[in-house]
This record gives sequence, structure tokens and C-alpha cells, in this order.
Amino acid sequence: MRSGVSVDSLGSVDGCFSVGTSAGTLTAESVVIATGANTTPSRPDFAAELDAEIHQLHAGEYRSPSSVAPGPVLVVGAGASGVEIALELAASHPTYLAGRPTPHIPAAVFTLAGGAYWAFVNGVLTTSTPIGRRASSTFHARGGPLIGTSMKEVVGAGVIPLPRLTGVQGGLPVADGAVVPPPKTVIWATGYRPDLGWIDGLERDRYGLPVTDRGVVESAPGLYFVGMPFQYGLTSGLIGGVGRDADYVAGRIAEQRRRALAIGE
Repeated sequence: MRSGVSVDSLGSVDGCFSVGTSAGTLTAESVVIATGANTTPSRPDFAAELDAEIHQLHAGEYRSPSSVAPGPVLVVGAGASGVEIALELAASHPTYLAGRPTPHIPAAVFTLAGGAYWAFVNGVLTTSTPIGRRASSTFHARGGPLIGTSMKEVVGAGVIPLPRLTGVQGGLPVADGAVVPPPKTVIWATGYRPDLGWIDGLERDRYGLPVTDRGVVESAPGLYFVGMPFQYGLTSGLIGGVGRDADYVAGRIAEQRRRALAIGE
């Protein structure tokens, strides 16, 4: 184990992996990437087209209503983070919330049936079941569910809901074809994406996630991932669910090693 060492490149050389680090180059037969998928704040490309007078920040930069300049605020993204930020701002700022709301899960579900809920999301919503495969097909296109807080509460607080933001016109945001009232501040509650550009030749999907089979990169034998969202199940990116994926990947690495030793014999 080498603590305090950062990795900045990964490629293949002579059948092994070449790992560029702050402490020099390492070589390895197998590499497991466990950096997660939430390393880089995500904003739509058209964010750069907004009028320079509109202050922009990502949800990860938001601290409190007092840190936001007076005037109308447009929160983009109606997932859990966007809804909670909009609720906080509503008491002190004219607030708009743009986006398609994610499903609402009442807090009582966790209080009265928390064990059953976990058994469902961890044991049923996986790529091994039909319902899990359906859930995974849309999982990356939407934010996390609204737990406890509902859109009814948001509207009751005075937040004005808007359709999904689709672009910019004349420097102003456009929601479903209609220009939004000019905001003073835009807060992008649009999630994060993984930073995987340092991995040479890695195949990624349209969400920037690695293409794998339960964390195994078939196109690059010996390369594995752990902790990616819905890598195998809905809970793959959570502490409570990542162990199952880690165990599977460890088994594949051991299998790869056994085969290599058998060939060597």
C-alpha cells in the first residue's frame, strides 16, 4: 500500500498495465478502479451561452441562502439536491426550479418498512432481474429520488416549477421552448460525472461511465471497476451494496491469476 500517491495515467504495455503515479511508474497484471463516479461537477454544454451577468454555480458550491446574491434564482435539476436547495432559497429569494421531478419516497417507508425497502433495492433491482434491467436503463438519465420531501411541499413554499431546461436563447435559459424569467443566479443541481480521461483507450457509454460486465472490462483483460452507479445493482455505488461487487471482482481476479499460473506450468 502506498498512501499519498496520486495516479494520473493508465495504459497497457507488453501485456501488463503501466500506471503513471506521482511516485513514478508502476506495472501491474490487474488494476481495480475504485474512484467513484462523482468526481467532476456536471453542467450542460449550453451553460457557457448564458449571459455573463448571470452568476452560475454548481450545487456542490452552494452553501446557504445568504451566500447567494439577492434576486431571482433558477435551480436546474429537480432531483433530491435541487429540490432541497430550492426549498432553502424560497424563503429569501424568488426561486424557480426547472426539471422533471424524480419519484417521491415518503419518509414513512423507511420508518415502517426500511428493511423491506432495502431488500428490494439491494436484492431485486439488479441487472439479473427484468425489473432491475428496466430500472438500470433509465437510472443514469435522472437524479436520485425525493426522500421525505415532495414537489407538493416545494410548490407550497413558493417555488415556481418549470419544465426541463433545453437551451439558451439570447443569453437567457429556455425551458421546453419558453424563455425563463431572467435569473440573477443559476444553480446547476445536475449531478456529477466520473473523471476517467486518464485511462487510455477506455470505452465509455453516453453518460461517461465505463462499459463493463459487472465491473469487468471485457475489452481490456485485467481491468476492473468497483463502486460505479448501477454497476450490478441500484446500490452498487453505496457502502451497503459495493461489497457484493467487490467480492465478484475479487473472484474474477483470482480466476485470472489461476489461469495464468496454469499456463505457466
